[in-house]
Amino acid sequence: HFWKRLTKGKHLWLRNNLSTTVSQLVDTTAILSILFLADNLGENVKTVRDLIPLIFASYLFKFFFALFDTPLFYLGVWKLKPIIHEDPDENQWEKRSFMEEAL
Repeated sequence: HFWKRLTKGKHLWLRNNLSTTVSQLVDTTAILSILFLADNLGENVKTVRDLIPLIFASYLFKFFFALFDTPLFYLGVWKLKPIIHEDPDENQWEKRSFMEEAL
């Protein structure tokens, strides 16, 4: 919800892509590094010099897939909005939190 608060509920395309690309970079780097340390990436990846291009190529694939899934994400939001009755244009991000009210 960090990006949604930061953009006050607007810019869905940007929020979707920022959150996905950042999390995919962390995930790709972590998983491939763990597999590398466990010596479980096969015969072609034996050094860090071999690992870096693998991380880059894997992340690049995920990055472009994240960009191309955005229209599907918008379609899902468009279909679900009438069902869940949430209006993202409401000024709900300007409301004070419970803690702010208590103080």
